[in-house]
Amino acid sequence: MDVTFSPALRVYAELWEIAGRRRAADAQFAQALAHIRSGTPDAMAKAFDLFKRSGTHNFTEAQFAAGWCCEHGCGTKRNYPQAIRWYHRAAEAGSDAAMSRLAGIYEADKHYKEAARWYRRYAAERIRWRNQRLNW
Repeated sequence: MDVTFSPALRVYAELWEIAGRRRAADAQFAQALAHIRSGTPDAMAKAFDLFKRSGTHNFTEAQFAAGWCCEHGCGTKRNYPQAIRWYHRAAEAGSDAAMSRLAGIYEADKHYKEAARWYRRYAAERIRWRNQRLNW
């Protein structure tokens, strides 16, 4: 069975590839998500690489995703110190999800002062978000 792709799809794929080469962080993140959705055997490794590249350009969602991949061993070997570094970068940029993961990791490792610090920051960020959404 031969599969043919429409010319529009080829153009779309080429544009995404160009955007990735230009190091557009949001495009790299979108490419990573597309790799995950594709279901190919090496999709997670490609996605992890794109998350890292996008994360180095301060794309917060990609930093969190790279940390999650390191923590859970998706697309890379499980590496908690590296996961913590990625989560720290995302948390410092305002990711409440990263703050929550850091608090949980530190609590599991019995670093209670550090866990409490991240739980407080997480709570403050969620309250700030809620107040902003409700115009309080």
